[in-house]
Amino acid sequence: MHPIKKKDLARLPGMHHKKLSFQIKETPEFKEFLSVSNLSYSKIRGFPPYIVEQYFEEIGEPEQYQSLVELLI
Repeated sequence: MHPIKKKDLARLPGMHHKKLSFQIKETPEFKEFLSVSNLSYSKIRGFPPYIVEQYFEEIGEPEQYQSLVELLI
């Protein structure tokens, strides 16, 4: 799967880009990704799928990840 863009995530019901940016920045996987890539949140054009999947697991909505995958296919 290709990197998942912020606009793809924002297309999901209940996902606003500001909500996403606030919440996803707190996941350990994302923090590690930022440190390894030397990028800031604003410079990221797409998220690795494993980070998005983990994000939805952490907020208790794993079905949202499945919906996103179906949307992108």
